[in-house]
Amino acid sequence: MPYVGRVCAPIALQDAPDATQEAVIAIVRNLHQLRSPEALFGWARAIAAREAVRFASHRSPQPDAVADTAADQPDHRDPELASDIRDVLERLPPDHRAVLTLRHV
Repeated sequence: MPYVGRVCAPIALQDAPDATQEAVIAIVRNLHQLRSPEALFGWARAIAAREAVRFASHRSPQPDAVADTAADQPDHRDPELASDIRDVLERLPPDHRAVLTLRHV
Protein backbone atom coordinates (compact mmCIF):
# COMPACT_ATOMS: atom_id res chain seq x y z
CA MET A 1 0.00 0.00 0.00
CA PRO A 2 2.72 2.60 0.79
CA TYR A 3 4.50 1.77 -2.47
CA VAL A 4 1.31 2.29 -4.48
CA GLY A 5 0.70 5.55 -2.62
CA ARG A 6 4.20 6.81 -3.46
CA VAL A 7 3.52 6.17 -7.14
CA CYS A 8 0.06 7.78 -7.12
CA ALA A 9 0.75 10.88 -5.00
CA PRO A 10 2.85 12.95 -7.42
CA ILE A 11 0.70 11.99 -10.41
CA ALA A 12 -2.84 12.30 -9.03
CA LEU A 13 -2.00 15.15 -6.62
CA GLN A 14 -5.15 15.93 -4.56
CA ASP A 15 -6.81 12.74 -5.79
CA ALA A 16 -3.93 10.53 -4.66
CA PRO A 17 -5.84 8.77 -1.84
CA ASP A 18 -8.67 7.82 -4.19
CA ALA A 19 -6.26 6.74 -6.93
CA THR A 20 -4.28 4.68 -4.42
CA GLN A 21 -7.42 2.97 -3.17
CA GLU A 22 -8.60 2.13 -6.69
CA ALA A 23 -5.14 0.88 -7.65
CA VAL A 24 -4.97 -1.42 -4.62
CA ILE A 25 -8.44 -2.76 -5.41
CA ALA A 26 -7.38 -3.43 -9.03
CA ILE A 27 -4.19 -5.15 -7.83
CA VAL A 28 -6.06 -7.42 -5.42
CA ARG A 29 -8.78 -8.25 -7.95
CA ASN A 30 -6.27 -9.12 -10.67
CA LEU A 31 -3.61 -10.79 -8.56
CA HIS A 32 -4.48 -14.16 -10.10
CA GLN A 33 -3.24 -12.80 -13.46
CA LEU A 34 0.28 -12.21 -12.15
CA ARG A 35 2.37 -14.99 -13.65
CA SER A 36 5.72 -14.20 -12.05
CA PRO A 37 5.93 -13.18 -8.36
CA GLU A 38 9.22 -11.39 -9.10
CA ALA A 39 7.31 -8.94 -11.30
CA LEU A 40 4.94 -7.86 -8.53
CA PHE A 41 6.39 -4.37 -7.98
CA GLY A 42 6.58 -3.51 -11.67
CA TRP A 43 3.09 -4.86 -12.24
CA ALA A 44 1.72 -2.91 -9.27
CA ARG A 45 3.55 0.24 -10.40
CA ALA A 46 1.93 0.03 -13.85
CA ILE A 47 -1.55 -0.36 -12.35
CA ALA A 48 -0.94 2.48 -9.86
CA ALA A 49 0.31 4.82 -12.58
CA ARG A 50 -2.67 4.01 -14.81
CA GLU A 51 -5.16 4.70 -11.99
CA ALA A 52 -3.38 7.91 -10.96
CA VAL A 53 -3.41 9.23 -14.52
CA ARG A 54 -7.08 8.28 -14.86
CA PHE A 55 -8.00 10.19 -11.70
CA ALA A 56 -5.84 13.20 -12.58
CA SER A 57 -7.26 13.36 -16.11
CA HIS A 58 -10.85 13.48 -14.89
CA ARG A 59 -10.28 16.47 -12.66
CA SER A 60 -9.33 19.98 -13.66
CA PRO A 61 -6.23 21.31 -11.88
CA GLN A 62 -7.04 23.16 -8.67
CA PRO A 63 -3.80 24.72 -7.40
CA ASP A 64 -5.35 25.73 -4.06
CA ALA A 65 -6.45 22.15 -3.32
CA VAL A 66 -3.23 20.42 -4.34
CA ALA A 67 -1.73 18.16 -1.70
CA ASP A 68 1.73 19.01 -0.41
CA THR A 69 3.82 16.49 -2.30
CA ALA A 70 7.11 18.03 -1.17
CA ALA A 71 6.81 16.12 2.10
CA ASP A 72 6.93 12.88 0.08
CA GLN A 73 10.24 13.82 -1.52
CA PRO A 74 13.37 12.25 -0.01
CA ASP A 75 15.47 15.44 0.04
CA HIS A 76 14.27 18.18 2.41
CA ARG A 77 17.55 20.09 2.42
CA ASP A 78 16.40 22.65 -0.16
CA PRO A 79 12.78 23.64 0.45
CA GLU A 80 12.89 26.23 -2.34
CA LEU A 81 13.89 23.59 -4.88
CA ALA A 82 11.18 21.25 -3.60
CA SER A 83 8.62 24.05 -3.98
CA ASP A 84 9.78 24.79 -7.52
CA ILE A 85 9.59 21.12 -8.49
CA ARG A 86 6.12 20.80 -6.98
CA ASP A 87 5.00 23.92 -8.87
CA VAL A 88 6.27 22.56 -12.19
CA LEU A 89 4.70 19.13 -11.59
CA GLU A 90 1.33 20.72 -10.79
CA ARG A 91 1.30 22.49 -14.15
CA LEU A 92 2.09 19.39 -16.20
CA PRO A 93 -0.63 17.22 -17.72
CA PRO A 94 -1.20 13.96 -15.80
CA ASP A 95 0.52 11.82 -18.46
CA HIS A 96 3.69 13.90 -18.26
CA ARG A 97 3.64 13.88 -14.45
CA ALA A 98 3.40 10.09 -14.63
CA VAL A 99 6.47 9.81 -16.85
CA LEU A 100 8.58 11.97 -14.54
CA THR A 101 7.30 10.30 -11.40
CA LEU A 102 7.88 6.78 -12.70
CA ARG A 103 11.36 7.76 -13.84
CA HIS A 104 12.09 9.03 -10.33
CA VAL A 105 10.62 5.94 -8.63
